[in-house]
Amino acid sequence: METILEKAGITIVESLRGKPLASCLRVEAADNDHVVIALLELDPGFTDKQILLVYKREGKPLGR
Repeated sequence: METILEKAGITIVESLRGKPLASCLRVEAADNDHVVIALLELDPGFTDKQILLVYKREGKPLGR
């Protein structure tokens, strides 16, 4: 199954190297709130933390 990041053209491999380390992901909510995540924060070679992007509940998009 393709992840949201893969749909956006971002492939997380075992460890990021080079130019992608300077990239970030900006996620914007329906209420215009947003968060910026450095791709390094998603690199399993850098951290064991997980970031969850929740956009559905019980198969339906989250409300405002």
